[in-house]
Amino acid sequence: MSTYYKLTDLELKALKPKASSYLKSDGAGLNIKVYPNGRMQWILRKSSQGRAMQIALGDYPAMSLKEARAQAAHEAAGYIDGRCAVRLKTSLNFGELFNQWVASKQASLRAQTLKGYKNLERHLKPFHKRKIDTITPMELKQFAERLPPTIGPLVLNAVANVELYANALNLIEIPKLQYVAKTLIHHKKEHLRSLNYEELPHLFEVANKCKSKSRNYNFKLLLILMFSLVRSHELQLMQSKWIDNTFKVIKLPSSVMKAKRPHTVPICTQLDFILSTMCPYPLVAGRNENDLTLEYRIQQIFRSLKIHDIVSPHGIRSIARTWFADQDFNFAACEMCLAHRVENATQQAYQRSDYLKQRRVIMQAWCDYVEKCARPYIPEFFA
Repeated sequence: MSTYYKLTDLELKALKPKASSYLKSDGAGLNIKVYPNGRMQWILRKSSQGRAMQIALGDYPAMSLKEARAQAAHEAAGYIDGRCAVRLKTSLNFGELFNQWVASKQASLRAQTLKGYKNLERHLKPFHKRKIDTITPMELKQFAERLPPTIGPLVLNAVANVELYANALNLIEIPKLQYVAKTLIHHKKEHLRSLNYEELPHLFEVANKCKSKSRNYNFKLLLILMFSLVRSHELQLMQSKWIDNTFKVIKLPSSVMKAKRPHTVPICTQLDFILSTMCPYPLVAGRNENDLTLEYRIQQIFRSLKIHDIVSPHGIRSIARTWFADQDFNFAACEMCLAHRVENATQQAYQRSDYLKQRRVIMQAWCDYVEKCARPYIPEFFA
C-alpha cells in the first residue's frame, strides 16, 4: 500500500517560526518540527507498547524531504504490530560527551569562555560515568541546589547544551533536561561595584594615599583602563604591535574580544602620554615571562590603591557610560566606545560604521573629564 505524502519542498520553504514550536505532518509518522529560532528538524513519531516515541532524524534543509522520507521508512521498519525493535543506545558516557561538546566550541568561543566551561567539569564529576539518558530532571535539580547559587545555573546550562549536542547527533531521542534551570530559586545578581562620575575626584584622593613601591606602575595601568575603557582580559592580552601611532588607534583583534568582533580604540592625548611613558614597564602587566597575569594584577592594583571597596575594574566602564549619557552623545557611538553593538544582524549587514570619528570626540571629552578629576592629586601623570 502506497503512502500518501502531504508536504512538498515549496511548502517546507514557506514554513515560518512562531512563538512556540509546532509540527507539520508529512504522513506515516514523519513530521517537520519548526522551532522559534527558525530551526527545522525532522521527527518520526511512532507508538510502542502504548507509549509515544519520537526519533530525531536530522535538520532541514541539511536533510532533504526525500532523504527524510527514506530515513523514516528505514527507522519505521523496526516497528512491528505497535512494538519497537530494540534500539542501540550510545556507548558514550556524559563525561565523554561533555569533552566532545567543549571541543566543538573551540572555534566559536573565546578562550576565557572555554576555560570557564572546563572549570565546570569538576562540578559534574558525579555524572561523568553515567549515560546522559539515565540522568533525571529531579536528580539534576537536587544536585544543582547543593551548589553555590551562582554556579548551579551555569552547570545546568552546560548539561542542557551537552544534551542538545547528543540529540543533534541522534544519540538520544528526546531532550528532557532543558528546563531544569527554570525550577531553581532565582538568585538576584548584584551590580559590580561602581560610583557616580561626580565622585571620581574622591577615587583619586583615596588612591593618592598609596605608598607602594609600585605606585607609578599601578596608576599608569589604572589610567590606561580609564582612558581606553577596555575590559580587564582585553588589557591583559594587549600587545604593543596593536598600537598604531600613525592613526592614533589601538586595534584589538576579534580573538580577544567578548563579542568576537575586532574593535578599534581611539587614542586620546592623555592615553598617548601614558603609553609613551610606560618605560621601564612594558604595555602588558608581566615584567617578565614568569610574572602574574594582568587580570590578577588589575585586581591587585585596585587593592594596592585602596579603591577595591569603592569600584571594581569593570565598574570603571559603568562610570564612563553614565557620564556619556548625561552629555547627550550619540547613543550608538557611546555603546561602541564600550565595544557594544545595538544593531541587530540585519542592521549590521547594512550599517557597517564603527563610529570612530564620533568616538574620538566622545573619548577625548571623557579623558579630559578624568584628567580634571585626577590632576589635583596625581599631576605627574599628565603632560
